[in-house]
Amino acid sequence: MHCKIINTPNGRYAIELCVEKPQSKGLPSTWPLPRNVVFDTEEEALNHSRLVLSAVLDVHPITGEPSFGLL
Repeated sequence: MHCKIINTPNGRYAIELCVEKPQSKGLPSTWPLPRNVVFDTEEEALNHSRLVLSAVLDVHPITGEPSFGLL
């Protein structure tokens, strides 16, 4: 599991959480944070992505969808 920083069309940055499931043959499932959660700099997005990753409690074994504790 890792976060990917996405450059949005308006020049801001968003985060996608990428989860690789065994049955996905190396292709990650992506779970974008809501698109209204954007950042002015790539560094801000990266710092926030670390917080997001630290809040993941579990990953659904079939869908790969992460479940979070408090963010």
